[in-house]
Amino acid sequence: MNTQWQIQDDPYEIPHKSICPEAALLSRWARDSTYHNTVNDQKMVLAMYGASYSFSGLVSQYFGRGVSAPMVAKKLAEQGCVEIDPKGWVQLKDSNWLWMDENTSKFLHEASYALESHTASLLHNLESADKPNEKWIERRLYTAFISKKNRPKARRMIQQKLKEHRTEILNLINELEASEAETDQVLGVGIYYWESKN
Repeated sequence: MNTQWQIQDDPYEIPHKSICPEAALLSRWARDSTYHNTVNDQKMVLAMYGASYSFSGLVSQYFGRGVSAPMVAKKLAEQGCVEIDPKGWVQLKDSNWLWMDENTSKFLHEASYALESHTASLLHNLESADKPNEKWIERRLYTAFISKKNRPKARRMIQQKLKEHRTEILNLINELEASEAETDQVLGVGIYYWESKN
């Protein structure tokens, strides 16, 4: 088996239009100054309809002409992204709108990196199915039979063992490391403690 795969390089950015039309519309509105209303000094307010730079103009760009602007505005209002004025104006509630906040972005970054590392180990072992001596260690140990009383103790003791194990591996890496990288291939170990519901 010759499996090749690649994930996106840093900074793990995905175009808003690749996620959903709503995200693309809101992102364009927040970032494109041509859609900022400077007439009445309300930068995030657009007329529902207009010859140019209106909310309906944004809708036609990202949803097509078969979708009505009021319907999209209503849906975005239900999601808490916009407010609709009785006179037909649409206001973007957050002028710094992002499709994900900083914490979510950081979580996806770290989760993607962890998934990449774990998947690399799984793929290697699949490719080495007929070579057991070349397989890498990839194991999970878990139990559902530790009482609530002993759970804090187990959590503390296991994490302490993992910290000691991490220190031993780090010392080994430092001992074998060269002053400069000779290849772009990373060698590493994943160590983590987890709890979840059955």
